[in-house]
Amino acid sequence: MEINEIIHGFTVAEKRKIASPEGNIYILEHKNTGARVVYFEREDRNKTFAIGFRTLPTDDTGVFHIIEHSTLCGSKKFPTKEPFDELLKCSLNTFLNA
Repeated sequence: MEINEIIHGFTVAEKRKIASPEGNIYILEHKNTGARVVYFEREDRNKTFAIGFRTLPTDDTGVFHIIEHSTLCGSKKFPTKEPFDELLKCSLNTFLNA
């Protein structure tokens, strides 16, 4: 990937070489939405992804962390208290976290 290259609606905005772990970091920006993607290019058979949103808390009560754990406690339509245990049973992952 090269700076200013357009890939599926994303423009390559930055490219950096990193030493540890060895590889390249690319920062891409989506033309229509402004969404940013950070891509780590390196020699590793393990693959990962993460999604983040700018939802800054208005206080330090920890309510958002409580909501995160509450959503992972299942529901009437998905009755499980340990969704990650269920995912571990049927995936090829090497690491799993919220």
